Amino acid sequence: LGGMAEDKNTPEGQTEAEEWYRKMLALDEQNYLENPCYASRRSLSISYERLGNICRNKNTPEGQAEAVEWYNRLLEVDELNYQEHPCYQSRRALSFTYYRLGNVARDRATPEGRAEAEEWYKKALILDEQNFAENPCYESRRSLSGSYDRLGDIAQDRATPESRAEAEEWYRKSLELNEQNYRENPCYESRR
Repeated sequence: LGGMAEDKNTPEGQTEAEEWYRKMLALDEQNYLENPCYASRRSLSISYERLGNICRNKNTPEGQAEAVEWYNRLLEVDELNYQEHPCYQSRRALSFTYYRLGNVARDRATPEGRAEAEEWYKKALILDEQNFAENPCYESRRSLSGSYDRLGDIAQDRATPESRAEAEEWYRKSLELNEQNYRENPCYESRR
């Protein structure tokens, strides 16, 4: 129900979604207290992620600060899951958490924010490269392509001739992976 409310793309829908996600969080926290394992932490991380996204979408300094708090909780859980189970899925989850923290930092639109975002994106890149090396499939190429795109965006934000050339290199790497995905699976998702 939270997702349906969020899909309304209205302030009321966002408020309703946040209420549902908080209810889900309460249940996830109870489940985690009763059975602190990978699965219950993963459910907890989904609640943190959704609440962080809702806060980020408020596009206010307070919303951004709240998003960082939720994403930092998410980071703790995803890091613990990765430490206990260093597999494709836990690396992918942690990589996406790094993206989220990078995106919030980049939203600040300051040199410091972009530098912090770049650090997060480089951490994600390391995990995405590892996943791609272990399992060069559609999904891992798509994640790695996303890392290249984000690093290209950061380079482009610097707006110097050198950084534009760097951005183009990142974007060409991304394009290569996307073209490979399209050749192997010419569907809507791979055309985006």
